[in-house]
Amino acid sequence: TEKVGNLRLLFSWLYGEGTEVPRVLKESRDITNYLSPVIKSPMALEHLITTRELIEAYDRSGGEEKLLISYLKKANSNLGKSMPFISKNKNSEDAISALKNIQDSLDTINKILTR
Repeated sequence: TEKVGNLRLLFSWLYGEGTEVPRVLKESRDITNYLSPVIKSPMALEHLITTRELIEAYDRSGGEEKLLISYLKKANSNLGKSMPFISKNKNSEDAISALKNIQDSLDTINKILTR
């Protein structure tokens, strides 16, 4: 009886809950590839329970540091991809605003790192 809640979660992830709550696991291999590591990580499991986002939860299953490094690598990659377009769009107010937001984030990160 103490595991009934866990069983309900599993069935909800497998089959959904009617038409309003879709299933989380789309294929049986998602159990091995994604759900298994998620269940082993309290942080990832909590994210899955809260959001029902399997891939996001899986990303968290390696721990906070691994997730941080992954996010930073993706951000750097996206910045690199944007370089060829910056000079062509340097007069765009939206581009300038987005770049300012990036600079503000970098300033905040720098303050955190230098404390």
